[in-house]
Amino acid sequence: MIARAQPDPVSGANALMWISNENALWLFIPIMAVLVVVGVVLAASVAQGVYHYVGYALSLVSVIWIFASLKHYYDVKDQGAPQRH
Repeated sequence: MIARAQPDPVSGANALMWISNENALWLFIPIMAVLVVVGVVLAASVAQGVYHYVGYALSLVSVIWIFASLKHYYDVKDQGAPQRH
């Protein structure tokens, strides 16, 4: 049986998608930044084709996820909601 994560009280989104702990945020951002660089290198190394677009998509999703996680972290912090450790 698969355990389901409860929705986040702040955003209503799945709690497994968001970072609410500062230490986890410090680990998450460099990992996602590496994915951004890998995506850009992948897109630049192929002139056309699927890998070109996959590289751009990987970069774009990683950047969006970084900013969304930062927003969620500071929203939780501003509301004074208890953070999960």
